[in-house]
Amino acid sequence: MHYRFRFSFNLYKKREPEIIMDAPKRLDQGQDLPITLIVKDSHLYPISLEALHLFEPRDRGRFWEFPLQRDLQQQIFHQIFEIKAEDLQGRQGEKISLEAVLHYRIRGKKRYVFTHNLRQLRHDPLQIYIASQKIPGHESYLFGDIHVHSDATDDQVEFGAPVECLAATAKAFGLQFQPITDHSYDLDDEPAHYNLLNPNLPRWKKLTAEIEKFSSSDMLLIRGEEVSAGNHRGENVHFLVINHSEYIPGSGDSAEKWFRFKPELSISQIVEKADSKALLIAAHPAEPTPFLQKLLLNRGAWTFQQPDRLNGFQILNGKLDIGFREGRRQWIKQLLLGKKQFIYGGSDAHGNFNRYRQIKIPMLTLLEKDEHTLGSGLTAVMAKANPESILEAMQKGRCYVTTGFGLWLTLENEAGQIFHLGEDAAGEGLTIRARVLSNAEFGPVERCRLSMGLIGEAEEQELISKKMENDEWQAELSFSPKGPGYIRLEAWSATEAALSNPIWFGKEHC
Repeated sequence: MHYRFRFSFNLYKKREPEIIMDAPKRLDQGQDLPITLIVKDSHLYPISLEALHLFEPRDRGRFWEFPLQRDLQQQIFHQIFEIKAEDLQGRQGEKISLEAVLHYRIRGKKRYVFTHNLRQLRHDPLQIYIASQKIPGHESYLFGDIHVHSDATDDQVEFGAPVECLAATAKAFGLQFQPITDHSYDLDDEPAHYNLLNPNLPRWKKLTAEIEKFSSSDMLLIRGEEVSAGNHRGENVHFLVINHSEYIPGSGDSAEKWFRFKPELSISQIVEKADSKALLIAAHPAEPTPFLQKLLLNRGAWTFQQPDRLNGFQILNGKLDIGFREGRRQWIKQLLLGKKQFIYGGSDAHGNFNRYRQIKIPMLTLLEKDEHTLGSGLTAVMAKANPESILEAMQKGRCYVTTGFGLWLTLENEAGQIFHLGEDAAGEGLTIRARVLSNAEFGPVERCRLSMGLIGEAEEQELISKKMENDEWQAELSFSPKGPGYIRLEAWSATEAALSNPIWFGKEHC
């Protein structure tokens, strides 16, 4: 908010630190509600915190007060406040509005602010759905948002949320694991300096230590990185590298040095140097690149013809948009060619829990939307509750992407062997068992679609396409493979979607 070019103006600049109060968009069954307060850049604009007040606008009798009495003069400050689950009894299945008001002093004047102090944006209450049930899905699956940013992402135009806040909010949302994927061009900077490189990597080391500190048995944090890499044209694309042991440089689109946009490493070079247990995923590969980013940052696009070592594509990126639908189409095209690569889901949340607030045009305008918030794109993984099992399962495609619907898909052969997502089924006679789940929170499924793809064909075959009449749909279908191929399952409504990775039969795929 405070950055501007030398001798230029900034229409949203304010002589105050950024103040943001935030909360998860949904509160999982039985969880306490964390309210996060973040104060950014009080080292530039010292501030004295007095109290945080929380209340429901429609019911002034429900009121929580948290005294603070704290002077701040630091680069970033955060504190988590909790509303106990018992205080929200009787509200299950409802969306509540919560006013968050911070009382503070700056330059000797007493002030207060609702939700945030960013110019040009509304100060609407926090909106939280109090869930009466878990996220729909089989008990064998764990849920995570594989693309989020912490406060290690901190530069001219954006910053993420502290790791402790991410862990608390993801757990409250109903997730069990959380990769943290900060920008490569931020991780090599000096703390509090966006363009001052430090070869000792203090940001990278601090992130590593905080992930270890705040990871727990019920919220598994995994270190990752969003690397700016070179595509086949020498343009910058974003590459999720999760669980690699070392920092990977990538500053081609950082704008740290103007007119120096060449990527340090290509996609192929990163693939070659990555640890064998690292998860390699193309970030939002089909999302359209804005014209100004093409022009000023040399940003380009992924192709879906990638090395086999690439695990797959994060086609779900916080919203069901043209990027998601085009990513799905391009991925299916590769499946029909015999490529065995998978899909994943994340939000690309940059510290946005309840609402998306970002810079739209640098120095001119800010933007607020209801997307790219923590948990708005999920990967459901069939794994045990430890990082090694989760990463192995994602590498092998034992997962599906979802915004809320639950999926279950298996193949069983004549010998009684059962095969799950990402696996190769052996047998001459196979039985498909498919299941789709929803609940009142995510609404009715308008279309359950079971598809089969035969390698070399131009299009998939639609085996079943059916509207779901209640919260659960099941189907069973037997067939004898006529050639190598796969099956997969989808669920759709106007606002939600879920797509499974395939189960293959026959072995003529890459």
